[in-house]
Amino acid sequence: MRRILLVFTFISFAAWSQPAQQQTQVPIVVKVETVPESVWTALFKVAIPTILGAALGSGITLYGLRQTNKHQSTENEANRRHELEKLNREHSFSLKRDVLIRLTQSPVQSITSLRRWDYRRANLEWLESNPETEDYDVKQAVADKSNAWNEYLLRHNELQQATAAACLAVSDELWKSAQAVGEAIAEAHRQTGKRESLRTKTIEQVEGEIATFTKAARRELGIVHIDA
Repeated sequence: MRRILLVFTFISFAAWSQPAQQQTQVPIVVKVETVPESVWTALFKVAIPTILGAALGSGITLYGLRQTNKHQSTENEANRRHELEKLNREHSFSLKRDVLIRLTQSPVQSITSLRRWDYRRANLEWLESNPETEDYDVKQAVADKSNAWNEYLLRHNELQQATAAACLAVSDELWKSAQAVGEAIAEAHRQTGKRESLRTKTIEQVEGEIATFTKAARRELGIVHIDA
């Protein structure tokens, strides 16, 4: 009996000393639900590359147009400047041509009127010293001399005006030459009435100076070849 109790007790202690088995835990499954995208969001995602590409293309196009317009503007400005310079050159040439035409015509007209006056003066002196001639008409000779004198004064005044107005349109050298021609004509006028041997400046000499001055004026204008 004692043996049976002892065996039962030993078995009981052996059972108590073993740890109790733990139950297996069931794994927790976490379910992640994705919120469905809206139609507009999907379209926006699709449109972003297209929008960016269009914006980049538009930027490149606008930059190209801007550079083209800038180049055309620069070219147009250069063309306008060229046209203005051309007009200025043409205007300067026309102005200089008109001034030189007047400046070369006036000495010729002035010396021609002086020669005519000198002839009328000499004719009047001859008539007054030869009253017996059949063609004697002192009154007409006096009138012819007076008209020739007035013509000379008019032409000489025009020469002075043309010379004064040419100072800004011609070179200093040519302007001084024009002044010298005017003085030569005035000197020839002062020498008229004197004997040919006593004259320091004759009309023929002045005509030669005028021809030389005309060549210089045409050479300065640069439109006619003149042999030096």
